[in-house]
Order: sequence, then structure tokens, then C-alpha cells
Amino acid sequence: MALAVAAAVLSAKLAMKAACDPDLSGQGRRIDATQLALVLGFWLMTSYGFMYEVERGNIDLYALFFALLSVWLMLRLPRSTWWPAIVLAVAINLKFYPAVLLVILFWRYRWRAVVPVVVANAVLLLITGPGNVRNTMSALTAIQSTQRSLWWGNHSAAALANVLRQATGWAPSWIYVPLLLIPLALWALTLLLLLRRGWSDRRAVLAAAACVPVMGVVPAISHDYKLVLYVFPLAVLAAVIATMSRRDLAVWSALFGLLALAMMFLSRSSLVIVPSLQGSKYALLVLLQLLLLVVVWETEQGAAEPAQAADAALTTDDREEAVE
Repeated sequence: MALAVAAAVLSAKLAMKAACDPDLSGQGRRIDATQLALVLGFWLMTSYGFMYEVERGNIDLYALFFALLSVWLMLRLPRSTWWPAIVLAVAINLKFYPAVLLVILFWRYRWRAVVPVVVANAVLLLITGPGNVRNTMSALTAIQSTQRSLWWGNHSAAALANVLRQATGWAPSWIYVPLLLIPLALWALTLLLLLRRGWSDRRAVLAAAACVPVMGVVPAISHDYKLVLYVFPLAVLAAVIATMSRRDLAVWSALFGLLALAMMFLSRSSLVIVPSLQGSKYALLVLLQLLLLVVVWETEQGAAEPAQAADAALTTDDREEAVE
């Protein structure tokens, strides 16, 4: 329970970094981190994903907390590579999927992140012990080779492809390929739009939020206990959409309605609706990616910031260290 509250608060604080400037003309009313944390905290702790997480004794909330803490440290400690790398290594060693956030870490610190990432993960692997690592890999391989990774309650692209082949007569054997490539392409396009503009706190949070749906779609095992992860991208979308310009009211209303739809169905069990084509969360995760891509496109249109001050400061410090 305490960790769920902490994750909701961190999600809200980070989401407010991504919120649009409320002082611009045509913007919506200001929201604050407290309001957002209350709403998303209530969503998280009343969701089926949280109850399933507690019932099954999974540690996805631990991985989420340390992943969010790592992103927060990247924003608060622009010159400290070690602390964000160490905290992210903890998340990665709890669950493998937070490793996708290494993209944000290397975007922030570039080559300076290599040694901290390698050292932190190597030390944690040694603490875990080679025997435990080997047993974990063997267990994951065994699960992925059975029907448990393909049953209809799984949110992954592989599971949805299997369901399509069973439920329809037209789905070819290669249907898994586009189902996997679509979310990967949306993720890559969103990151490309952000990275080409240069580092900023806002873009870093949006990029981190865009990485979260990939954590559920790409891995072979993505059951309902993983739904707790989506409190972060939902918080980011809520903060950005609430403070977007409403000059085009139809677009704003559509974004708000789709976000509400995603929040409602991501809080439900995949077992409520049968067959699994309606119960699968795959489409909702792709919807989150599309919403993030749209808000990035809409809010970055007028933002001409070729070089961020934070990057300039880091470059200046590096030059000073080299001179010394």
C-alpha cells in the first residue's frame, strides 16, 4: 500500500514536469501534483491490477518505484551519473523490463553513463549470485515455451497473435510480426520527435512515459499484475491533456475521452470479458502510445529549442574538467 502511494506521488510529480505552460493564452486551468496524485492514487489502489499484484505477491510496484525514482534523479541531479544508474539497476535487477529506460539515461548523460551502468548491474548480479540468475533465466525460458505465455489473459503481442490464429480463420502464422512492430514503431517515432529537439525535463518525462507501454507489449509474459505500471503514463497524459491549449476543442475532447476510456478499462481484469480479443489489454497499450505520440506532436509544434541549457551546462562542465 505504501509503495503504491509512493509510486502515485512520484508519477504525479514527474507528470507535472510534462504539463504544458499554464500561463499561455488559451490554456486550461492549472492542476497541481497533489490533485493528480490523489486521482491516480485512487485509480491505482482500486484497480484490479493492484489487487492482483498484492494477491500474487509480485514485485512490479517495486520495479516501477525504482524506475520512476531513477527518472526523477536524472532531472534533479544533472551532473550525477551514478545515482540514477544505481537506482535504475535496482529496478532492472528486480524485473528485466525497466532496462528500456536506459535509453533515457544515455540520452541524459551520453558516454558518461557507460561505466556506472555496467558497474551497478555487475555488482547487483554478483550480489544475487550466478546460481539465482541462472535459475531465473531457466524459469522464464520454461514459462515462455509453454501455453502460459500464449493464453488469452496475456497482454503481449505474442499472446494476441496466438488468440487471433485460434479465433479466426484468416490470421496467418506471421501475424505476430506486425503486432510486435506496431508498438515498437510508435515508441521509436515518439522518442525520435523528442530526442531531435534536445534534452529538457518535460521531454525526458514524456520519453520515459512512452517507454512504459513497451514494457507490457514486448515481453512474452504480461499478465494483469503488470497493469500497475500504467499509472505513470496515465498521469503524464492527464497532466498534459488537462493543460493543453483548447483552441481546437474537438481534438482536446477526443484526447480527453480516449484517456478516460483507457483509464476505465486498464483498471479492469482481462478475465471479465470473454473471448480474449475483447479482454486483451494489447489494444489499450497501443492506444496509450498513440495518445502520447499525439500530445508530443501537438505540444512540440511550436517549441523551438535546438539546444537546452542543461545540456549546455553539462558540456561546459566536461570542458572545464578536461582543462583541469
